[in-house]
Amino acid sequence: MKKRISQIIAFCVLAAVVLSVVFCAIIKIDFMPQMKLPEYPEVIQITDAEAGGIYESLSEDTYKNFVIKFNDSFKLSVLNSLFSGKIGKKIETPVYTSKNPNTISGSGYQVLFVFAEEQTLKDNGKEVTVAKNSTETVKFNRLKFYVEADKGLNENITLYFYNNLSYYYSIKTMANFDALYNFIKDIPMFAD
Repeated sequence: MKKRISQIIAFCVLAAVVLSVVFCAIIKIDFMPQMKLPEYPEVIQITDAEAGGIYESLSEDTYKNFVIKFNDSFKLSVLNSLFSGKIGKKIETPVYTSKNPNTISGSGYQVLFVFAEEQTLKDNGKEVTVAKNSTETVKFNRLKFYVEADKGLNENITLYFYNNLSYYYSIKTMANFDALYNFIKDIPMFAD
């Protein structure tokens, strides 16, 4: 009888572990900082790193699909968050820089959103300050980021927020830009 009870308990524990892992793999956490993305037809610039060309106007449908892919890039499973140690921590403290962010070295794209109105960067509903003990918030009307080939899940995606070209606030967050990269690559002006 004790052996039977031990088997039932072992089975229940195993089932609980399996369900927990499945649950953690299915449930998603959104690592995108809170902001209102530009509405169509506000400006989006995509620069091909290899060709160097800028293409500014996407059709409305292409733009909407781009925004969906961009948003989905930041939705990662709880399991990913646990293994990366970033559970409960979406974005790092912003880093101030007066230099133009480096361009990407390999194949990929630089994306620039230009917002019609200035925004304040938020994380978990709270305004992000420029330093830990500061009350000054990160305000921006432009967002720049890079989408590179074959990066997969990246724990250090850098997003650059700025109001003018003299300084940037960069933050690091988690994302997987593979689907976004493939989407951009298949836009007719970038397709091989």
